[in-house]
Amino acid sequence: MLPSWYARNVAMVGHTAVYIIIPEIILGVSCLYAFRQIRERNNLVKVPAAFLVMLLYLGAAAFFYFVIERLLS
Repeated sequence: MLPSWYARNVAMVGHTAVYIIIPEIILGVSCLYAFRQIRERNNLVKVPAAFLVMLLYLGAAAFFYFVIERLLS
């Protein structure tokens, strides 16, 4: 385990925070979709696509933290 970060004060399954499981699935699916759409394009398209995937993951993580840790707990 890396000592740099660990979940605290949240629901856990093993060493994983529950709220982050769904955003991780969304990240995997969105990365696959973005890769398939832009694989043959130049870097001027790849950088904004990577930024959009990052924003999607960040938004999903914040949303599911709010829903799972604040509304359901």
